[in-house]
Amino acid sequence: PSTEDQLVAPGDELTVTGWGALWDFEGFEEALYSRGGRAEVDTHELLNANALMSPEQLHQVTVQAISSDECKAAYEAYGAATDTSFSIAPTELCAGSPSGAKDSCYGDSGGPLVAKADNELGYIQVGVVSWGSQCGNPVLPGVYNRLSQFRGWVHEQMDAN
Repeated sequence: PSTEDQLVAPGDELTVTGWGALWDFEGFEEALYSRGGRAEVDTHELLNANALMSPEQLHQVTVQAISSDECKAAYEAYGAATDTSFSIAPTELCAGSPSGAKDSCYGDSGGPLVAKADNELGYIQVGVVSWGSQCGNPVLPGVYNRLSQFRGWVHEQMDAN
């Protein structure tokens, strides 16, 4: 197992930071259903009008690591319900909050996902914000690139520059 695999286990607390949108998932759901439900509403219109706020300062949130199997099952169920296809690759890891409302969101992509180190280093970056569906949805976790899968490439780039 890699160092990252030893650091990150399902249920572990991780921290994500970013300048991305602040998403009001409950407000989004309320607005969505007040306009007739999913089939009759333009989701992009709702996103632009009601649910997203831009922060004026850097934000961070603590999320929990979620097993790949649990993450895959959540996105497969969501995909079946919405007639879309999602897959979680071995190069990805998932994290979220069982109660929702804590997640990376639009504009956070490329930002760090870190784990607390058991030494003097403080934190170790284990992921990079990649994608998700409906920021803060308790059923659909955020998906992050698993940094350990790209370690060789990162070292090559650092050595070359």
